Amino acid sequence: MMDTINTFIDEEENNDYFIAKVSYDEFVNVYSKSEKSFIDKHMAGILKICIKNTKAKHNQNLKEKILNLFDNEITFLIRKPVIITINSSTCIELIPVIFAHNTDDEIYGCYNMDMNELQNKSSIYITSALITLSKKESMASYKIIGIKQILSHYIDCSDYRKFLNKINICLTRHSKAIDTCITNKMRKKTEFSTSAPIRIESIHKLKKYYNELTEDGTNKDTKIYIEKKLDGVRCIAYCTYIPNAVNKVILKTRNNIPITSQHHIEEEIIKLTREIKTNIILDGELMCDDMPAYEIAAACNSQVTDIKLRYEIFDVFLEMMPKMIYSERINFLDNMILSSMNGVVKLNHIKQTQSMCVFSWNDIIDFINECKRDDEEGVIIRNGNAPYTKKSAEDPFPIYKYKFFTEDKFICCGITHDNDENIIYIFKTYDTHGNEVEFNCQLSASLDVKKQLYHDFIKKIYCPIGAQFSIRYKAINKFGIPEHATVIS
Repeated sequence: MMDTINTFIDEEENNDYFIAKVSYDEFVNVYSKSEKSFIDKHMAGILKICIKNTKAKHNQNLKEKILNLFDNEITFLIRKPVIITINSSTCIELIPVIFAHNTDDEIYGCYNMDMNELQNKSSIYITSALITLSKKESMASYKIIGIKQILSHYIDCSDYRKFLNKINICLTRHSKAIDTCITNKMRKKTEFSTSAPIRIESIHKLKKYYNELTEDGTNKDTKIYIEKKLDGVRCIAYCTYIPNAVNKVILKTRNNIPITSQHHIEEEIIKLTREIKTNIILDGELMCDDMPAYEIAAACNSQVTDIKLRYEIFDVFLEMMPKMIYSERINFLDNMILSSMNGVVKLNHIKQTQSMCVFSWNDIIDFINECKRDDEEGVIIRNGNAPYTKKSAEDPFPIYKYKFFTEDKFICCGITHDNDENIIYIFKTYDTHGNEVEFNCQLSASLDVKKQLYHDFIKKIYCPIGAQFSIRYKAINKFGIPEHATVIS
């Protein structure tokens, strides 16, 4: 990649860093062949900064050098197709976008703005840049560095914690998308991890899958299990058996990142598994009633939090019995939880997700209708013969999910509020005749968060207009407007 940049503007003798101005043609050929129409040929230029020495990252002369290069106007590529141009009057500090090479740090896109601008934009564009860059095949050997870790290194201000709290919600909203996009070589896999559920788009496809499993539509040899789909944060609990001592429990995300803020769950798991004389893995979801997934993720990412999440377990793995199939594992989990309900162990923050064995298609329909009445997100379908295996692209026992809601992305075109000053987003879409229409949509968040976002919008700290949001809805009406819609990220 380095060889493609041949127009060097400046190079320091000590090789701490060098700056390259990338021409339009070079950029298109190397990075963005599919995005030609979005890039202006006459823009100031795309800046590439390569830093070979970490000490040089704090060199204040770097800012002045860059300002002079572009006549006090800098164009930075933040993500495609978004190009951000920032006037020099707002330039305070350089903050690199987040990835590093084994030997040289290569930074494609920097933020150069005052703190108000930073609070406004950095959380959105940093996450977006990470998603874009991590998709590149050439990035496969690169190590992704945590967003918060990078911000703490490069934001030099006494008000750092306050700033981080401001953008924490925006950062965590994108966590699932980031996890999906980072390549396999960029993250350490959890050793034991069941395959991600395959989404089924319609009830007809679900019935087709059911018929394929059961041949004639009845479960003679194959047990089919159904459970409600949880809308929380995946959590895998690793319980290490220590003879004549207290077992050790570590909570981790699906991507092997430790969760250190939920000690109450660790303590209950130790009590729950104390009679099990083998290493055990509990698989489940961290939940909290009336709290959206991104707020739960924020609580998981925090070192310390007052929020006590609930752990809903849906699967288990015993090292002593690695070949147990799902139907056997669920029976073991039933008995383990049942012992706690009988008073052996008191559990306040651990539950078992109820998985029901279905014997006909009508059983599935009844379960789905019950979940819809309870306003659940969807259902998960499992094969009772499935082992708890490592994640594989060719899983012979796939897990299927059927969501009752549709998710699409819409562009925010305005902001309003309700009587309590809770933020309401205005989105644009098109009806069946191609005419532009607008609709209002509430954010799936606590009242405190919605009120804070609206106040930040009034102060011009938060500016969502023009940004793309994910919206969950049940159907599109005859006017082209989503019904029962909620902003989820």
